[in-house]
Amino acid sequence: GTPKRKQARKIRITVLGAGNRPVAGATVRVSGAGAKAVRGRTNKKGTATFRVRAKKRGQVSFRATKGGYEATTLRLRVR
Repeated sequence: GTPKRKQARKIRITVLGAGNRPVAGATVRVSGAGAKAVRGRTNKKGTATFRVRAKKRGQVSFRATKGGYEATTLRLRVR
């Protein structure tokens, strides 16, 4: 899903490594647009699901990190 201002949305993030293979155990941090900063870990399929409620317009950032991999950030626009 996509974040929407003042509405709780379920957003699923998939972290992929080389060859588009899922990265299990990556830490994903969520922040921005007045949303509560939280973090979670990916499962064996490389996915992590978050309930995000942005309080204002802007961007929500999802930052994925894991040792041995390059960190990456996904930014989604909040309307």
